[in-house]
Amino acid sequence: MKRCWILLSLLLASCRGGGGDSRELMTANLAALETAVDMESRRVDGDDVLAFDETVIDLGEVPLGESRTIRVEAENVARKPVVVLEAYTSCDCTKVSFGKKPVRSGETIVFTVDFSADLAGTFFKKIAVRHSLSDKPVSFAIEGTVIKK
Repeated sequence: MKRCWILLSLLLASCRGGGGDSRELMTANLAALETAVDMESRRVDGDDVLAFDETVIDLGEVPLGESRTIRVEAENVARKPVVVLEAYTSCDCTKVSFGKKPVRSGETIVFTVDFSADLAGTFFKKIAVRHSLSDKPVSFAIEGTVIKK
């Protein structure tokens, strides 16, 4: 519970101020989230609320300079409705969006992940998801190899 208060305090503090740089805000939010999720670890974290259809999605080979968009579904396996509060990625090359409406028990939510192949080499990008029924975020990841054309 203490971790939740620390996270909330950091998030609120990062949201104050007049028109600060969005990169600073993102960095502060990611730092707060990393107190609960190790964004560098290859381990993905689950719970008894959101069941992802895949936890590690292999994008295969992605040519340098190109991008990939994938959809990842998660089913609410809890008995209560859940609201996804936020989702973060481990770097700027990966963006995630999701539905803002409550997800009833048995329904699914779709996460759309956009990956931009900016650097050649292998990659593993974690997406951390915080929802209304737990203090601890869950995660899934994408991986693959960026190749030169």
